[in-house]
Amino acid sequence: MLLFAFNYPFVAFIAGDPEALARVPATLQFAVNELATILLAGTIILAVAWLGRQIQRLLTGELLDVPKYLLLAAAIPMHWIVLLTPMPHKPIAIVAILTIYHNLQYHRLIWFHNKKYTRSSTVFTGTAGASPSAMRRSLIEGDEPDSPDANRTLRQKYGAAELISRRLLYYIAFGILFGVIYQGPRQILGYISLKSGDGVAGAQSFATQLGISFLWGYAFIHYYLDSKIWRIRRDPSVGKALNMS
Repeated sequence: MLLFAFNYPFVAFIAGDPEALARVPATLQFAVNELATILLAGTIILAVAWLGRQIQRLLTGELLDVPKYLLLAAAIPMHWIVLLTPMPHKPIAIVAILTIYHNLQYHRLIWFHNKKYTRSSTVFTGTAGASPSAMRRSLIEGDEPDSPDANRTLRQKYGAAELISRRLLYYIAFGILFGVIYQGPRQILGYISLKSGDGVAGAQSFATQLGISFLWGYAFIHYYLDSKIWRIRRDPSVGKALNMS
């Protein structure tokens, strides 16, 4: 249902937006409207089936997953509203609006995951190489969580991740630094591209095209890595790190 519910508004947006439709190969443009219709029908059918299943769960006394319902209620309508609402320069607006949703969700997930790098976590789990009793004893004897010895132990095991995750302020600062390093060249090349040829590939120099391709390349790599990392069912260690198993 999620695949259909998210893909229908995206394809419908392409069908109704000349700027987006122009990016579709001419040989495929005739099929965009038909594909949107198929996706809409599939979304309706699957939504009815999903709703029926939730009613069945309620009637049979099965547990209802309220957090999942809230997530669906936030995500699906937001995508439909953003993608189907007319607005100028819509592709740029879509990226900005829908990425905010993903960024907040992902940062919360990563910050939760990174708590294992902190002193407060290792006191009870012993993941820094010492037993839980030894870690508790070190605190009783005056080894504060932010003491040099405690931080050194974590740094030896986790490296830079310990520093980045030690405080929320550090995490935010390193995130901004990464954003500057990552987005800076993208924005500069994008500006050069627009200034030299309104974004048309043929009007750009080879160096500009190569730079843009490289930056998009390692952006796509992160999607590939995500598909390998967040496999909770296949990798028990990921579920354990997220307290989901």
